[in-house]
Amino acid sequence: MKKYKDRIKIKIVNIIATIIDENPGCRRIFVTSKLYFAYYGCKPNVEVDSRWMHLWKGYFGDTFSHLWKEYYNTGKWYLESQGSELVLDESVELSFEEGDLIECREWASGKWNICLVITTNKWGGVWVVCDGKPKYYNFRSRFRLIKDL
Repeated sequence: MKKYKDRIKIKIVNIIATIIDENPGCRRIFVTSKLYFAYYGCKPNVEVDSRWMHLWKGYFGDTFSHLWKEYYNTGKWYLESQGSELVLDESVELSFEEGDLIECREWASGKWNICLVITTNKWGGVWVVCDGKPKYYNFRSRFRLIKDL
């Protein structure tokens, strides 16, 4: 019999709000690099791909100005009161431990893979070994812990 552990509901706005809350006055490029890490599990490689700086650019426009604002065109971002409600607490890190056997499902393909946990991060992502290769599943993926009872 299997026991299942499903994903924690995390959205990009939650990650942005948490980054700005932890680093008030940070620049958009700092937030974007942290988002890249949450999404891909590694730091962006500036020499290879400069397009990462423009990812999620729409989250810093007028649509989300009630959540966070730039301080008088200085490039420094601060949370608004509504944005503070979106900040993630410490409990969002997955409860898997190194060596746990889990099933991972990618959000795009829907395929489930049996994997061995290497490590987790605070953004709801997990590094695993699947088919002998390391792989990163981000916060949009689904997870189930496999336990034999």
